[in-house]
Amino acid sequence: MRKWIIAGIAVALVAGLGLAFYVRSGVASVNGERIRPAEFYKALQSESGKQTLERLILERLIRQEAKKQNISVSDAEIQKEADKIKSQFSTTDEFNKALKDSGMSMNDLNENIRLNELVRKLTLKGVTISEEDIKKYFDENKDSLGTPARVKARHILVKTRDEASSALKRIRAGEDFAALAAALSTDAASKVNGGDLGFFGPGEMDEAFERAAFALKVGEISEIVETTYGFHIIKVDAREEAKPATLEESREKIVEKLEAEKARPTDEVISEIRAASNIKVFWEAYKSLEHTPETTGDQK
Repeated sequence: MRKWIIAGIAVALVAGLGLAFYVRSGVASVNGERIRPAEFYKALQSESGKQTLERLILERLIRQEAKKQNISVSDAEIQKEADKIKSQFSTTDEFNKALKDSGMSMNDLNENIRLNELVRKLTLKGVTISEEDIKKYFDENKDSLGTPARVKARHILVKTRDEASSALKRIRAGEDFAALAAALSTDAASKVNGGDLGFFGPGEMDEAFERAAFALKVGEISEIVETTYGFHIIKVDAREEAKPATLEESREKIVEKLEAEKARPTDEVISEIRAASNIKVFWEAYKSLEHTPETTGDQK
């Protein structure tokens, strides 16, 4: 029965189209030769079936244990983590492309975040962070918790010095920097935004690029700057001066660091959950994933 259910996935996927059409059309065509659904699913099972089943078992164990310990993740917590991930990309389009390239939807990402947060909370079960802990960490790490000076810059990157010289002359003649960046720059990630790199601080860029950018005043345009990537022309749009840390502004970051230090190792927690679980596998090929706890009690 279970084998029929798995084999029948192909039927379920195309119930609305009709099985006959699906089998006839196949999954793909290579120079006119079709790859049939049965061949496709057989390959999936042999190449990644065990890993997939193991992942599903692990996810089920985590959700069951979290429910048992009354641990949950709110939509607000998921949104907060999703926003952190999005902030690592320059634009929404860049984020969406990365999501698409990984074969994920936003719902998939949210569910991954939910699962990771459940694991994190399981590793923190029984961990407490006191006000004294927070204050002590702040006093010992105050300098590193502050915000360093940052600049918001855009650039034009080209392959040769002659190209850079030509672009610089056009800018000084009055042409729009952003428009030229969009037309000339070889930096695909920033050119769509007129060369905008956003804010960055010390240690985030090539040393020569960073040195030139931090030497500019707001609105100023650099001379030609050579790096290992090519030849740049830089314009600074804004600056933020260094800002000393305060306890309240640093609190969330400190709590995260202390939790990371005090959390139990994830592998240790997962091993304990698995050791106490009764896992039955009905397909012979994956029998190695079975587990029976030493003391089963009333488990079935």
